Amino acid sequence: MDISEAASPAQSLDERLHALTHKASVVLFMKGTPDAPRCGFSRQAVALLQEAKVKFARRRVPARRYAEPEEVAHGILHLALPASSYITGHLLMVDGGMTVKNN
Repeated sequence: MDISEAASPAQSLDERLHALTHKASVVLFMKGTPDAPRCGFSRQAVALLQEAKVKFARRRVPARRYAEPEEVAHGILHLALPASSYITGHLLMVDGGMTVKNN
């Protein structure tokens, strides 16, 4: 989560930090963003977290990876196209097989 997501103009710094550190069991404060780390520590932390994410996906998700945003968007686009106008109330699972695996 970006620090700006937990901030509101009326909150003090202490309140913002409290909100951030109590939202997750692990909190990483870094320079830059995960897509553009701005120091060696941040780059190394992002690389380690990405590696752990990939290992977790390979173990848990039947597709052995997480979806790319475009893959989710394509599923939504399919239902929004005129060719799908007769489809009503459909539930499209875009979860790499997690639903099938857990049923």
